[in-house]
Amino acid sequence: MSSFNINKDPTATLDYGFNWGAWMSSGDVVSSSVWSAGGLSTTSSSISSHTTTCFVTSGGTVDSTYKVTNRVVTAQGRTEERSFRLRIIEL
Repeated sequence: MSSFNINKDPTATLDYGFNWGAWMSSGDVVSSSVWSAGGLSTTSSSISSHTTTCFVTSGGTVDSTYKVTNRVVTAQGRTEERSFRLRIIEL
């Protein structure tokens, strides 16, 4: 699992995602994707071959950090997850 940090304004509703292509075998595609946002809301997630995205809606407490995780399963049966942390700050 990999992780990185991103700043987010509490009023922002933005899309975030991962490109899984470098991790996957040739010919494999993402078949399912589940997002969790540890206290923030996510909406309208999508899958496009090797890329997964979701919208994280506005909200969160200023100076708090939330872990957002995406767990995928591929057509060839591989399972992996990646996370990032959203730090809520006034931008």
